Amino acid sequence: MATSAQAREWSQEEIVLESIGVGLIWVDITQTKKFLRHGVSEANIILGKHPTDAELNKWGVITSLSHVWAVNKYPEYSLYLQWGLIILEGAVIKYTNDVVPPNARVNWSLMYSGRF
Repeated sequence: MATSAQAREWSQEEIVLESIGVGLIWVDITQTKKFLRHGVSEANIILGKHPTDAELNKWGVITSLSHVWAVNKYPEYSLYLQWGLIILEGAVIKYTNDVVPPNARVNWSLMYSGRF
């Protein structure tokens, strides 16, 4: 039996869902950095109105590792935790992109092409 400090065996579905969820955390952080460079204030009260890139990176790591820990620790809730993260981050990314001025939006096609 695994203790709280030990990793457990993850299913393929859990690995895929966690990868998507953690990936969306970093899409949100990248989007936030871009918005801040265009003068848009952050709405998250934990981060403050103008967090630095280092602060955003720190919270991204904390959030990502905390989520992986929770899924590992509570396997009976893993799908709820993972789908919850995916839905929440997806909604935040979509909402933020809808309310931010067009000139501050992230152009993902340019970013993935290396020209961002």
